[in-house]
Amino acid sequence: MLTEQKNCRELGLVYSYLVDKSLPTEPTLIQRVTKLAKDATLHDGLLMKYVGPRGKPWESELRFWKVWVPVSLRSKTLEIFHSSPISGHFGI
Repeated sequence: MLTEQKNCRELGLVYSYLVDKSLPTEPTLIQRVTKLAKDATLHDGLLMKYVGPRGKPWESELRFWKVWVPVSLRSKTLEIFHSSPISGHFGI
């Protein structure tokens, strides 16, 4: 997963930005990367994305941090979590 995150065109840029604040030279990419990085963090080297509400101190934010799956692994990830007999979804 980590290798694919680093090799992904978009996630790789976000990853690099979080590690050493390096940005691409293209202005539109700079804006995109900094915007995406606002909801991102690294946990044990893995890129995570915040997908929950902000500003609700009564809710634990921990459950809203999810592994940011790169494009190259999205189909396989969905297949594993939805088509496996032990997933509980039975292919739906």
